[in-house]
Amino acid sequence: QDPLSNADISARLQCPDPEKLDMKHGLKTPLIHSAETAVPDDSGPPQWSQKTAFTKGTSRSLRDPGPTVTHMNSIELRDLITETRNQLKENNEMAITHLVYAALDHAAEAISHPDKTITKAVSAARSKNPNDWLNDAQSLAKKIWEWAQENPVKVTLMVVGLGVSAFKAKEMGQGMLNIAASYCDWSRRQWLLPRFVGFIGLMSVRLPVSTLVPPTSPGFGIIIQAATPDAEKWTAMPCFLLASAVAGAWPWLLDKFLEMLTQEDFKFTMAAKQFADNYPLTCWTGPAMREAFHRVYESGSGDPRSKKRLRYGKLGASFAVIVGHVVPF
Repeated sequence: QDPLSNADISARLQCPDPEKLDMKHGLKTPLIHSAETAVPDDSGPPQWSQKTAFTKGTSRSLRDPGPTVTHMNSIELRDLITETRNQLKENNEMAITHLVYAALDHAAEAISHPDKTITKAVSAARSKNPNDWLNDAQSLAKKIWEWAQENPVKVTLMVVGLGVSAFKAKEMGQGMLNIAASYCDWSRRQWLLPRFVGFIGLMSVRLPVSTLVPPTSPGFGIIIQAATPDAEKWTAMPCFLLASAVAGAWPWLLDKFLEMLTQEDFKFTMAAKQFADNYPLTCWTGPAMREAFHRVYESGSGDPRSKKRLRYGKLGASFAVIVGHVVPF
């Protein structure tokens, strides 16, 4: 097949759904490009060299189609996630430790060196003129609008569901307390250990409930406060955090159980992701978290395999997790 034109390549790399554009050009498999094919050029922006980009089992030569696109396409991101997940599994590591450390490292630096933090913030603000910032905002708004147009039913249900949840937040919180009244009475009569075990059960229930109705998540914190004796209120927050951490082992346990049956790991995790990507009240999390990750990751210019880009990658991932948790509230 003939090489794609400059315009086709540019559109191909910016397309949110590359496979649709592949069908337009008659490609049976999606094109996967690599950051390694971008060769710096002192005279201008990075250009594509005469290197080979691979599809599934076939190859194609690209004849200098022009500047590369900063954003990775969805296929590259999926492959990168899979590669990172497999590497963590081989090293018997958890991603959360890397994300927490990256967030704490960034926060500690901001606290201990506020002058550098302010300097970086001012430099970042001056790196673009007002028109550039306006264009960025318009670009983000355009992406949101395009996503909404592609998913009209999901967006409608999401707006109605989250709107009702926000409008009736107090009633929902009170209703949760009324339902949990007997649990609170039982918990307040217990000493610390059985009360903590009860909190683990409560946080386990929180996983499916808060997935189906995200704004209910803070309500479980209110229940734990109400379920703690007045003389021991100081234990509520530590118990809440520890119980959440223990309850967070459920996805891993389910993954391992299904692995024994199917000989394939991450079955529950990927099924849960598929559900979250299609459920109206959570379908926005994937695009929002990817955009948050890109904004931070791309600010660390340089070799994608360098320590600086790795640091920004971890920081971007931790920021994406924060965005996914904070935005609903």
